[in-house]
Amino acid sequence: MARLMARLFPNLDPETITLKPERDVARALVRDLPDDCLIYHSFCWLRRDENGNRETLREGETDFLILDPNFGILILEVKGGDVRHRVRNGHDDYYRVLPGGGERDPGNAFEQARKSMHAITEILQIKDLPDWFGGCFGYAVSFPDQTNRGAIPNDGDTSIVFLAEHLDDMGRAVRGAFKRWNRRKHPSLSSDAMKLCRERLRPVFGLIPARWRELEKDEEQLVTLTTQQQLVLDGLSDNRRLAIRGGAGTGKTMLGLWRAVEYAKEGNDTLFLCFNRQLSQWLNERMDEELDFKTRKRLHINTFHGLCRKFYREAKLPFSPPQDPKQISEFWANAVPNKMFDVLLDEVTHLRFDAIVVDEGQDFRSDWWLVVEALNRETNGRLAIFYDPNQNIFNDDNTLPQTDAVFHLKINCRNTREIHNYSVKKMSADVQSSMRAPAGSPPIEIKVGDGHQQRDRCEALIKSWKSDYRVSADRLAILSHRKLERSCFHTVSRVAGMPITSDLKEWKDGGGVLFSTFAAFKGLEADAVILLTSNSSPPSPGDFYVASSRAKHLLGIIETADC
Repeated sequence: MARLMARLFPNLDPETITLKPERDVARALVRDLPDDCLIYHSFCWLRRDENGNRETLREGETDFLILDPNFGILILEVKGGDVRHRVRNGHDDYYRVLPGGGERDPGNAFEQARKSMHAITEILQIKDLPDWFGGCFGYAVSFPDQTNRGAIPNDGDTSIVFLAEHLDDMGRAVRGAFKRWNRRKHPSLSSDAMKLCRERLRPVFGLIPARWRELEKDEEQLVTLTTQQQLVLDGLSDNRRLAIRGGAGTGKTMLGLWRAVEYAKEGNDTLFLCFNRQLSQWLNERMDEELDFKTRKRLHINTFHGLCRKFYREAKLPFSPPQDPKQISEFWANAVPNKMFDVLLDEVTHLRFDAIVVDEGQDFRSDWWLVVEALNRETNGRLAIFYDPNQNIFNDDNTLPQTDAVFHLKINCRNTREIHNYSVKKMSADVQSSMRAPAGSPPIEIKVGDGHQQRDRCEALIKSWKSDYRVSADRLAILSHRKLERSCFHTVSRVAGMPITSDLKEWKDGGGVLFSTFAAFKGLEADAVILLTSNSSPPSPGDFYVASSRAKHLLGIIETADC
């Protein structure tokens, strides 16, 4: 029966080693050492080194590292060819005689082996945790093409010098070197110590996808899709009155803002109306930073409610919305638009516009449109309406004004495909995700028993997103059917180490994680969104569609019975 041989790493045939001296030594080691020995060939290392007042990197390589469970570790440096030694100026000088008669410096094999041995002890952390190893450490040098007729240098010993004659029984030579280096009574490495040595000598480089880089790549793809939508809309600019229908995530708000900016750049006094007060504030702040003075002066961004308040102020009339929730709806649906149309528009004549862009047009009531039309300087003046009938959560009467054309945005350019497919599963939304959109991560659904558990799981999810995706506070929103003061977060001011805020500007400035209601966040978006829902009063399909589609890249839904 053939004797098992020692294992060579990397796993290769010794005959394939390029350099003949190393090939001869490898062949002898594999043949003569016990089968439980591990032999590492051409073992490279890189260690930190003190260099004056700074730390630098020092690289090295050992020709062979022998790991023997019965002894320990032996570093073996090989110098082949016609290597000679002499003393020059009081120093050891090694040189290789070349076939043509010249000389070349092969380096001091003893010094190289010694440095490698100390580097390996650092890699294995022997000094930090000396008790686990149980074996000895040493080094040797091999001159496989030479024999010796003189003395051994003072930095060497006959037991650690392997010559040509030692190739016949390399096992005996290695054992002799181990015995000279050993200071233990019974040197040996346990199976656990051998395993740890293997792991530290050949650690697995744990490369995994940087998940935050995945989000960056996904965002680039979504920006590209939005740009494509913008180019399509630009081709429709000759239509003075245009209705643009699109589902959640088709970029209606940004496309509407872009259209309004283009109107203003063309010299038109332009009104951009949206439904969300916080969105209006944020867009105004953004345009203050991005637009030149002349364009910004022509662009007016407001909500319908805010515009009406402005007319009341300009006319110096009192403005007192009722406090009763039942009366407030009637006040805005009829009283305010009637007052605007019958009195205020005649009193305040300087607030007129050359072009009007309306976002979330499905939420505008029929009487509001009479006011909007009257704000245009020209009859049937420039008007662009962006709307989504599936997001109509405020208005039962959503008849739109007459337009020259209706364009349908059918491609989602906000959400990953996973989030889009999830948000539309309860709706018959006529919008689809582009095949060019990133796939993204599946939404995470979590069911808990009470509000405390809901808050804890929310915090845990945010912590994991911070760690895996580097999600910062200004990219994260928590949405609930309740306001903050009535939610499971009402007793805390921070989540996952970050402040909680209900102020949109503070959120955008990085001042905290945004907590908002589903309705208040309508028209907005965030890279990561967590929905807090209740199975006792679940959101309607429309509310769920609107809220879940606010998430661009990451979505979590935490459902409980009482929060």
